Amino acid sequence: MSSKQINYEGYTIAAEPSRVEDSDRWSAVITITRGSGENQESWLVSASDVYESRDDALTRCFDFARELIDREMKGCNLD
Repeated sequence: MSSKQINYEGYTIAAEPSRVEDSDRWSAVITITRGSGENQESWLVSASDVYESRDDALTRCFDFARELIDREMKGCNLD
């Protein structure tokens, strides 16, 4: 599966959807990246939820990542 990505508030959010083994449900691993080169920071986030479709997994994971970024911008760390 290939990842999908979007840009949000100076961050790049990439979601890699995958079918849950022995199931018709989907999950996704999210990578949030900020900056470039030596100043690049990345966070790998594994969403524990599963979804009915690949598209739903992508939508929900992007929503989750945007929420994390919004909290980061308010002074909380993603670490």
